[in-house]
Amino acid sequence: MKKFMRCLCLGAPQCGKTSVMMTLNMVENVLSKPYVPTLEDTYLIQTGLDASEKAAENLVFYDSSGLKKDNIELKRSLLQVTDCFILTFSLTNYESFEVVDAVKRYLDKNVLKDKKDAQVVLLGTMADCKQRAVGTDLVQQWAAREKIRYFEMCTADRTAVTEMVHYIVGRHFHTSREPKFSLSKKLKPERSNAQILMDF
Repeated sequence: MKKFMRCLCLGAPQCGKTSVMMTLNMVENVLSKPYVPTLEDTYLIQTGLDASEKAAENLVFYDSSGLKKDNIELKRSLLQVTDCFILTFSLTNYESFEVVDAVKRYLDKNVLKDKKDAQVVLLGTMADCKQRAVGTDLVQQWAAREKIRYFEMCTADRTAVTEMVHYIVGRHFHTSREPKFSLSKKLKPERSNAQILMDF
């Protein structure tokens, strides 16, 4: 049986969302090409080959157009089927981090209260650039407060991108879920002086 996971990449324009997807898919290096805004795109990643060499897990990545912090418009139909939100920002652009903060607040208010099992991860791109506008300490404190995992990477580093994918796949497909009841709880009598009656 095929397993599916749907991931939605959200962030400001030119923060590296499409570059990360291209790196993950080994399609092409878009960093050397002129910037072309993404309207919407979809990528399919297959992982975890089983004994018959078939992909056990299928990840669908939705690459969205860039968002503005004061005008966050997201398709409701897409939000309802998303299993993981990848909030992406550029470490060289503080405004892109502000967009991520606004998107997280939007998701908390409109989506995550109904989708308790949805994952949210934070992705800081352009980690190889020396001129940073967003400090690592600030981002780590924000991620800790929001209780989400933070990944920092150079957009062209496929190993770092793959590490993030392994994390979200592991959380989605391979977590040991807690049972809804526990057999380890001690049964308590209704009254403190309860007695056991035996019929001989």
